Amino acid sequence: MTITADSAAQTVMAGYSEFAASSLAAPGPAAAAPPDFCALWPKAKPVLQFLVGLMALLPIPGGGLAAGGILTGLIALGDQLYKQKCG
Repeated sequence: MTITADSAAQTVMAGYSEFAASSLAAPGPAAAAPPDFCALWPKAKPVLQFLVGLMALLPIPGGGLAAGGILTGLIALGDQLYKQKCG
C-alpha cells in the first residue's frame, strides 16, 4: 500500500472528524466547517509536543517512554506531511 500526502492528510482529518463528533465539548462555529490539515497541524503540533514533554517527565507505567518516542516520530511525520502538502 502506497501512502501519499493526500491520503495521509485524509486519514488524519477522518480521525479528527470522528473525534470531534464524539467529543463532549459543545459544538461551536468550527464544527460547521472543519479545518483542513494545513489549518489544523499548526494548532495541534504544540499540544502533541506538550504531551511528549509530559511523557518524559512522568513515569507512566506500561510504555510511556515508548509512546513518547512514537509520538515524537509521528510529529516528525506530520511535519513532513505539512511541508509536502501545505508548502
